[in-house]
Parts: sequence; C-alpha cells; structure tokens
Amino acid sequence: MAFDGNGNYVRLYSWVTDKTNGIDITSSRVDAEDNGFAAALSLCVTRDGQGKMAANFLPLVSSAYSLGSALLPWGPIFSSGFKSSTGATQAFGAVANAFVDLTPDTSTFTATYTGFSGSVQGTATWSRIGNQVMLTLPGVTGTSNATSFAVSGLPPILLPVTLSQRIALPQFSGEDNSVAGGFDLSIVVAPTGVVFAKNGNNSGFTASGTKGIVNGPITVAYHIL
Repeated sequence: MAFDGNGNYVRLYSWVTDKTNGIDITSSRVDAEDNGFAAALSLCVTRDGQGKMAANFLPLVSSAYSLGSALLPWGPIFSSGFKSSTGATQAFGAVANAFVDLTPDTSTFTATYTGFSGSVQGTATWSRIGNQVMLTLPGVTGTSNATSFAVSGLPPILLPVTLSQRIALPQFSGEDNSVAGGFDLSIVVAPTGVVFAKNGNNSGFTASGTKGIVNGPITVAYHIL
C-alpha cells in the first residue's frame, strides 16, 4: 500500500516500533518499504511531463484551480470561466452556477405559411447562441382562406421547451383583408409552433382578401426556456 485512497501515504513498518519489539531489520521488510515509496512516486505528476495525470483534476477548494498569474492568466480564465470543445462552447453562468451552452449556430429553412389558399413560402434565416434565438422571417402575402395565420418548418431546436412568448411586431408590418396596417400584429412563439395574432387574437384574421407580412422581412428575438 502506498496511498490510502485519500492521498495519505501509508507506511508498512515503523523501524522504531520494530526496535522496541525486538524485530530485526530484514531485506524483505526493507524491500517492501522501498517498494511502497516507488509505488507512491510512480503516481505523482512530474514537472518534465513524464508522469501525466490519468484522472480528472478535482481540487477540494476553488482557489486550487488558479493555475496562472497576471502574466499568465490562461489558467484561471479557462478553468473557471470558459471552456470549448469540438462539440460545444461554454461559459460559466453565475445563476446556473455551472457551465452553460454558448455554441453559436446559424442556418436557413423554408418557412411555409398556413392560412392561405395555395402555397405561400419563403426562406427564413436564424441564429442561436445558447438559449437565445434570432429569427428572421421573409415578408409574404397571399389570399386568405382562414382566420388563422401561422408559419411552419422551423427546426425543433428553435422552439421553446415550455414557455410561450408573444412578441409585438412593428406597426404597419401586417396586412389583413387586403388592408395594410390599422391593427396590431404580433407573433407567438410556442412549444407547439409559431402563429401570428391580430390585435392579440390568434384567430382574428379575415378569411378572405389578402393577408401577410408587408414591409418585411421581420426579425424577432426570444429564448427557448
């Protein structure tokens, strides 16, 4: 035995105790003690890099993570505030008291608008950093055949997990019954999808004439909690 599992070195023998008990020093006992020293030293990290760490470095106190100084600050910065890998970029969140995802993603998708007669589509763009989403939807108009107005085609990673959010859109960005403006247009981002609302009513549009987004595209920001 060299270490006891808690980092404490454990001796096999005590030469003073052996003397008191009249036990002779033998080559086998000396070898066993020296082998313990060798086993313990073989578990140590060496300064020249020969003995590399083979397990996670988990100090008992946070100050032990400070591996740098004012002239070499990479140690405390990367160990306590930021880390990156091939799969994620993360930063330390004070509220979460843990690393949170900040991986930037961006792409496009075909936005299909419903509530129209015929196909009404356009290319939407998005970016996501952690739980924050920026979504840009193209401006479109078409012949209405329903009181609803929705958009589908969003990748699932852009939809909230539990919380729905209603976001007001700029004035005169909406059209209904062939009339642009004159009402409040908002967008509702929910776990089940994305819909538009007229004057706060998700089914407040006219099922005739033209409707849609004029003076587009529009960009909204929301989170996916």
